[in-house]
Amino acid sequence: MSIPYLPLERWQRLWIVENGLLRCRQCGALLREWQARKPFIHYPGCAARGADTQYPLRDLMNLRQAINELGLPSE
Repeated sequence: MSIPYLPLERWQRLWIVENGLLRCRQCGALLREWQARKPFIHYPGCAARGADTQYPLRDLMNLRQAINELGLPSE
């Protein structure tokens, strides 16, 4: 049985990481993992634009750290 971690679920509704690329689920804009220090730029008109952070990969790292610190199982 997995324990839901709501901040991670929220992150996963907005973003997907595949093959070293971060993609916005709304507009499909991409950022390479090695560009994590750059702000994410959505395509014009994206519904997720401005709704969340400009640094989603940094947020993911922070979420993973919080999961480890809480002792929750990771996915």
